[in-house]
Amino acid sequence: MEINIFDKEGIYNLDEEYGNDKFFYLSSFFTPKEINKLSKKEPLVDVEHGTYCFDINGYDLKLCTDYLHITLFLDFIKSIMYAGSESKIAVLDNEDGYSYMLSFPIYGSFDNNDDLDKRRIVILDDNNTDNAENITVKNDFIIYKYEFVKQMNEQLHKIYENADEKKCKAIIGEYIETFDEYVNRGHKSYDEEMEIYAENIEEKGDNNISDSKDWQGKRIIWAKDLEDYFNSIKHTLIGKTIDKIYIFGGLREFSMWDYEFEYKNGEWYFDGKETNKEPSYYPFKTENTQLVMDGPIILWFGDTNIEIDYWQGSVVNITQNTLAKSQYTYNVSTNFSKNIIDHKLVDIQIHKTDKVYFMDFLANAEGIRRKDGDDMFEEIWFIFDNGYKLEITTDHTDYMVVSEVK
Repeated sequence: MEINIFDKEGIYNLDEEYGNDKFFYLSSFFTPKEINKLSKKEPLVDVEHGTYCFDINGYDLKLCTDYLHITLFLDFIKSIMYAGSESKIAVLDNEDGYSYMLSFPIYGSFDNNDDLDKRRIVILDDNNTDNAENITVKNDFIIYKYEFVKQMNEQLHKIYENADEKKCKAIIGEYIETFDEYVNRGHKSYDEEMEIYAENIEEKGDNNISDSKDWQGKRIIWAKDLEDYFNSIKHTLIGKTIDKIYIFGGLREFSMWDYEFEYKNGEWYFDGKETNKEPSYYPFKTENTQLVMDGPIILWFGDTNIEIDYWQGSVVNITQNTLAKSQYTYNVSTNFSKNIIDHKLVDIQIHKTDKVYFMDFLANAEGIRRKDGDDMFEEIWFIFDNGYKLEITTDHTDYMVVSEVK
């Protein structure tokens, strides 16, 4: 589910899935109250029931710890830093239905930098019925963007300290880094923030790679050449701890998780009904993970980032340290947090084959001729000190598969 973007007054469909096709009329005639402080209340944490609550001016916004809800909200906060004239919306889980948190520019003259430094925040409450009249405004206020991010970050720090480490800590930790950097700079005018934003984009985007299809590593098609490559870099990796795992490109199962499965109250639901099935991928899974992706995976070993794309048999693209962190699509470290992350690498191995049993069709599509007896490879194994392997291979059709195996 994407965050909807509004850029002018009018009537908007809040969200087809969560909002039951409800509408909210955005009008410039509302008179929001300008405030300095969001709330004096402490953020609530109910770890047992998986609920983390931010309090805004006396109204509790309850966030489940699943990836969809908490990241939508944190992305909403992040978007306000450089929102300019755009409007944003986040959908929040609430005990009786859903709440909506909207951010709008101050309507009027954008020649006034003071207005550009402010944001109007509207909180709508939905009691989960099909009647659009039941969407009510719970809060409508104006606050400086800097103060909003600063105060929400203070609450986020307190929630982080009490969070369930498996489900929430890894997800919100990286957002805290971003918010801390923003807050520590101090209050800047809109023009100053835009200059900083432009400098960051220029600094991080000097390789001009905007799509995983534009990324290119060293192409290797024979097993001996791949062994030689790993042997040439092993001395820089063996003994190092794997810190993070990222993806640059698409994660095939994400849409299945997003639209077909729902996790609540400790149970899985499929198409609204409780089920014994579970998705092959879900963002807070911490072990036995298998990811299918379209684009390179990035393995962080200290100051060395290994970038690998292996989508067809015995043809791999591999390189080091070419992608900026700002270009990564997904952080999947949580999915390997139990048995892979924070473990030391002890070896890198490849599994060879000399049989053309699936790979000739795809390889021949690129003009690479294969025959039985050729020196080919199937899996790449990064082996860790606890006996677990991070296995990288192809799904024999069109995608790369990354798995935790014992």
